[in-house]
Amino acid sequence: MTVALLQLGITEYALFGFVLLGWLVGVAGLAYWVVTDAASRGRRSPWFDGVLAVGFPPYLLAYLFWRGERTTPPTRRELVARDWAGVVIAAFVIGAVFSPPDPLAQVLWATPMMFVGALLVGYRHRDRTGGGEDPTA
Repeated sequence: MTVALLQLGITEYALFGFVLLGWLVGVAGLAYWVVTDAASRGRRSPWFDGVLAVGFPPYLLAYLFWRGERTTPPTRRELVARDWAGVVIAAFVIGAVFSPPDPLAQVLWATPMMFVGALLVGYRHRDRTGGGEDPTA
């Protein structure tokens, strides 16, 4: 087993790095979105909500169900973080459902879906003003 790991090529390491980076950015995006969302909804401990939502997924479901009214509109950064976290979660869930029960196969399913999801998130939140110009001018 150890010899097989040492014989991996640069492509396998790059794939692993891409998936790991996508997952870490997804987790950080989810935590950021929960913290800012909880703060704008007047929760007493938004950081606690963010850490618990990342570390204990059933809490995230409970938070989404009982989060209360929002007092301020979400910023563009919050929307991008929310959408990217959703892409990463959906990619790994789809990979787990449709692939064989092998962790490597699940990662291989999730990687292209995260790439396509990144394109969709980028397209959804692109700058619609045409290069930063003022659309009202």
